[in-house]
Amino acid sequence: MLHQEISELELINHLKAVILVVRNLSFVKANEHQLIKCFKLMDIVISLFVDLVDAEVTQNCLDIITNLGKHIILSEVAFGSELVNSIFSLINMVLIGEVRGMTEDIVDQCIECLRRLSLSSGNEMYLENQFGVSQN
Repeated sequence: MLHQEISELELINHLKAVILVVRNLSFVKANEHQLIKCFKLMDIVISLFVDLVDAEVTQNCLDIITNLGKHIILSEVAFGSELVNSIFSLINMVLIGEVRGMTEDIVDQCIECLRRLSLSSGNEMYLENQFGVSQN
């Protein structure tokens, strides 16, 4: 059996391909419930978005999260607070020109993502906490 070392670049390219496939699947309404039920997959997508490592991966993860946002319950995912914080951080980084390869269109998509996340009951707490709104 041949053992072949896979370089870090090849792993990143495989990751990009897998995320792109999931992204494309997330645009089909009939796939939404199947994708959202894959808890580990969603945790990975959210984690990759939160890490903001690569512009292409971040964009594709944002597409997935936006497409599935109305089904995401932030208290049920591994990085709910971090996701909301990262969306706001991405908006800020794009507006101050800190992120290469991303235009202000991404800001519009981030806002749409937040809007869709706000549709799920219970997510208000996560969104309001971003602005220091107290829960009475």
